[in-house]
Amino acid sequence: MALYGHTTDSYSAQSMFAKQNLPELKQLGLIDWNTDTWSLRPALNIQYVIPLDRTRITLSSDSTEFYTRGFARSNVNVRVEGNSGFLTTKIDVDVPLGIEVFGHELRSGGYVSRADLFGDLRTGLDVQHLNEVHGRIVLDCLNQLWKFQWLGLGSSYVWGPNMTGWTVGVDATFRF
Repeated sequence: MALYGHTTDSYSAQSMFAKQNLPELKQLGLIDWNTDTWSLRPALNIQYVIPLDRTRITLSSDSTEFYTRGFARSNVNVRVEGNSGFLTTKIDVDVPLGIEVFGHELRSGGYVSRADLFGDLRTGLDVQHLNEVHGRIVLDCLNQLWKFQWLGLGSSYVWGPNMTGWTVGVDATFRF
């Protein structure tokens, strides 16, 4: 995969120091800058599915690398580049509940994963690995709603050295 990005930084001076030194801060590339980036993203995902009646257990490993370079920058002092990657191992369980809502079967499940970070990603975040526990409740939409396999709600707790957090959001899986 190849990715293009454009990043713009705009700054509104609030402190007296910043207001007095605005030209110097701009010249150093610390404020009001922009740059374009391109990234190459090779990846490999390997999965093994264990069917247990209608329950599915999926064991997977996903290796992703990023090679990023900046160009067309507004200031010579702004540089964007990096080489990084991660290796994620995951155990996912999907359990059909046998209950229909809005004409779609309700499913529950979740996963446990570990992502080991490498290169600039590891250095920049100061994190060697991240662990995640995810739960979901979804409606099975396969062959009923365009390319959605399921659509519902999910939540995760993420932790690792130097960081913890949680997310809540739409849980969607596409099948092509």
